[in-house]
Amino acid sequence: MPSILHGFNYLRIIIDNNGQTSSPSVTGNRVPAISANGQVRSMPVGGFIEIEDISNRECYTLQNIIGWSEDDDGIGGWHDLPKNKALQAIMHHEKLFILVSGGEPVFTKA
Repeated sequence: MPSILHGFNYLRIIIDNNGQTSSPSVTGNRVPAISANGQVRSMPVGGFIEIEDISNRECYTLQNIIGWSEDDDGIGGWHDLPKNKALQAIMHHEKLFILVSGGEPVFTKA
């Protein structure tokens, strides 16, 4: 599963495949997310989940994500998030799980 790079002010925070951060930060592993009804909430990331493993769950659009890595720990292989694209996630046990398909994140229009 991949890792993501979250931008907060001038900081860059790596969140790995288990929802853990690379270093302590003000935001921890929380990222802003927009629900389908437009509500913005800051929620913790729990990790990643294959899109085939979900059913009838509300999708969230993640904000302030700069890039993603195919590496589980986010050590290398970074890709910039495509312009006008955002990552999708679902809520499970009050945490966001980022959707992946074939080992890559699922994108939506930003």
